[in-house]
Amino acid sequence: MNAKLKAVALFTLVAGGAFMPVANSETLPAINGPVQWSGSVDFDVTQGGGSVVFTVPSNKRLIIQYLAGAIAIDQGDAAAFIVQTTVNGVTVRHYAEFELKGPGGGFAKSYVVAQPITLYADPGTDVTFIAGDTLTGRGAMSASISGRLYPKTADNTNPPGY
Repeated sequence: MNAKLKAVALFTLVAGGAFMPVANSETLPAINGPVQWSGSVDFDVTQGGGSVVFTVPSNKRLIIQYLAGAIAIDQGDAAAFIVQTTVNGVTVRHYAEFELKGPGGGFAKSYVVAQPITLYADPGTDVTFIAGDTLTGRGAMSASISGRLYPKTADNTNPPGY
């Protein structure tokens, strides 16, 4: 995969050519529409890997449309980039494709992931990004998503495209 994430946009182009601010973690509960989020974690040899969590607002549904991230680990470990979501009470782990980039950031191996994707998450659930769950060394991970939030409906019907 050759896709590379160059920068995180603060604005998005919407229909009609107007720019609209994209929500961040401080404004999530109030918005409908575009959303971006990112998180990172360092982990040591006692933790078996690392994870970061995005909690979907309790009055929204989330559609993830783009996933990006990086993992750096010690020699000898095998990386995995996992996104865990919950829909209709069913929690599933999704394994993302990633590309080895070589040594980086003081670690023996570094990987990147950057791909269009369609994943769903229900209101009030956690979207968890996991950098392997059986690692034996230290490491670091960052993850980001772009997508859309839709209002939760009173009768639990899904919005268009959900």
